[in-house]
Amino acid sequence: MKLHLDYAAGPHAVPAWIWGLLAVGVLGTVLTAWTSRQLIAERDGLRLTLQARTAPATTKRITSISAESAAMQQEQLKQANLVLRELGRPWPALFSGLEDAAGAQIALLQIKPDSVKGRLRLTAEARTLEDALDYVRRLAEEGGMQDVILEQHQVVEDDAQKPVRFSINARWDR
Repeated sequence: MKLHLDYAAGPHAVPAWIWGLLAVGVLGTVLTAWTSRQLIAERDGLRLTLQARTAPATTKRITSISAESAAMQQEQLKQANLVLRELGRPWPALFSGLEDAAGAQIALLQIKPDSVKGRLRLTAEARTLEDALDYVRRLAEEGGMQDVILEQHQVVEDDAQKPVRFSINARWDR
């Protein structure tokens, strides 16, 4: 028995039906691409037609919405300007002026600023009425305040040290 080994590749013939199948596949791909381009062009044309028909109705709806939203935007703009005005106030200078004038004898309990009117209402406690009056005087002289008024004062009887609780109303520089 003789064994014949041929390691060299010989000419292989591709059957004709494979070439035909390849041609059908290429033709199908070309037809699909051409049909896809036709459909895309038709879709774009329909979109333009639809936009042309609906543009007047959309414009009317937008103008009516714009009239309603303009009033709302004006209100929002007013509120934003109020917030900006609040943030633009010299708050650190105000608080440091209040603290500097207070010293060790005064305990600030409440600070109620009204930045729109430029008014400030303070509630504080002092050891004595003289300390409270000195604080009012220092606020008027050094604290950048005008029209500093001691509105009320009372001795806190419940506390063992009997401090004087007082309220001040003042106008500060804007």
